[in-house]
Order: sequence, then C-alpha cells, then structure tokens
Amino acid sequence: MEALTLTYLRRQCLRDLTGGALREPSGLALGPDGRSLWTVGDGTSRLFRLLLDERGDTPVRLDTTTSLDLGYVGLEGIAFKEGRTLAVIQEHDASAGTSTVLEHTLATGRTARHPLSGMRGYEALAGDLRGSKANKGLEGITWDSTRRRWLALKEGKPGMLLAISEDFRSLTRICELDKRAMGFAEKGAVDYSGMDHAGGDQVWIVSDKARAAFLFDVQALRVLRRFPLTWRKGSGERDRFVPVKKAEGVVYDAARARLHVVSDEHAEIYTYAVG
Repeated sequence: MEALTLTYLRRQCLRDLTGGALREPSGLALGPDGRSLWTVGDGTSRLFRLLLDERGDTPVRLDTTTSLDLGYVGLEGIAFKEGRTLAVIQEHDASAGTSTVLEHTLATGRTARHPLSGMRGYEALAGDLRGSKANKGLEGITWDSTRRRWLALKEGKPGMLLAISEDFRSLTRICELDKRAMGFAEKGAVDYSGMDHAGGDQVWIVSDKARAAFLFDVQALRVLRRFPLTWRKGSGERDRFVPVKKAEGVVYDAARARLHVVSDEHAEIYTYAVG
C-alpha cells in the first residue's frame, strides 16, 4: 500500500454553531450534497445539518431548515445510503433490550425501527449485547457501497464488526475485533467509537481510548494504517500538539481528501488532510 499521511488542519466548536443544543456529539456523516456534515448527540433526538465552508474544511453554520428530529434519544452513529436513506444507531433501546437501527427515508419522512434482536442471526451475539449498558452497544454505522450492506461497530466488551443486510433483516457477518491480532494495538486500551466507509473493502475507525484513527480492511480483518489523533494547541513558539479526547465519530470526504473527527469532550470537530 502507498504511503499515507494524516495532517491536522483545524478545529471548530459545534456547541457554538448549534446554540448550545448539541452538547455531546456522537456521530458524523457527509451529506448527500457533499457540502454539509450531519451529526447526532447522546442527549437529543435532533439530527443537525452543518454547512461547510467553500473549501469543505470547516462547518460554518447550522442549517435549521433541513435538520431533523427523529423522536428518539441516545443516538450514536449516523450514515447515508446513496442520498435516499439515513441510518442512525440508538445504542440503548429500552423497549428492545438492545441496540436499534433507525432507518429514515428522506423522500417520505418516515422512520422505521430495526432492533438487532429482530434480525436473523442475532442469537449468535445475543449474549454480548443483552444488558448493553455493561457490555457496550453499537456505536458506529456506515453504508458499504462496494458490497451493498451496512457495517456497524460494537464499542467494546468485546468490540465487534457487524455486517447487516441492506434491508436490515439479517446479520450476515459477525467478527470480534482482536486488537493485537488485527493490528489495532500491542498494548493499552482500545475501543471502537465511530466508522466510515473509505472505498473498496476499507473503512476508517476511530477509538476514544486509543486516541487514534485506523484505516482497516474489513475483508482481511487487519489494520492498514494507524494515526494518532492530535490537534495544535496554542500559537507561535508555544504551540504544541495534544491528543484529541473522546473521539466519537468520523467521516471521510474522498472528493476533498479530508477526514473529519468529532469529539464529545468539548463538542468539537477536527479536520485532517489525507495525503
């Protein structure tokens, strides 16, 4: 694989852009128009559409006319499928006893609920998801356009990569993520907080505990590249790079070669150039 770099560009406070409505962002997706980012938060049922600047680097304004309210709280990952369907993770669905995927059809405005417990193949991982507050529920989701399926991340205890059929009826693949064998880390804690499709069989994964971003091959089940997530603090001779805390969501903008990472520590988004 060719050499790949991740270069920090800038950060932006989302709490200010949303008038304080978004306090703990937990997921991130590139809008179908390629000129906006959508994000969700733990403590709100709203989905926020943030308009990007002309370079596509920085969110500059909240679009109040097209932001949505799904009527469910505890939202985590978010992903678009070909501009028609929006999938959002509800990590702890009390009525289902496990995580649920909310499928929102943009044309009709309707939202369907797809609890993991109702999908074929669920029993293979039921023991790892029941009582998900202790075992960790789903955190990230992305549309795999290469293989026409959804991919979802279970945060930890144990971390898992799940493949879900296009219609949300079946779990077609369940893989436990082994941090050492798959190259996430030799030592230290790793969880799996957010994910986005990078093209082909590759996804970007971010880890809150490892404070890193990983380019991961979902078929070979191995890390291709690992990048520490840092940002530049201060200015002039006193500036320094410090770790990003509480990375919760990630989105890859292939057209602009940009990686955006959202943190719930201070409701901030960090932008990197991928080269």
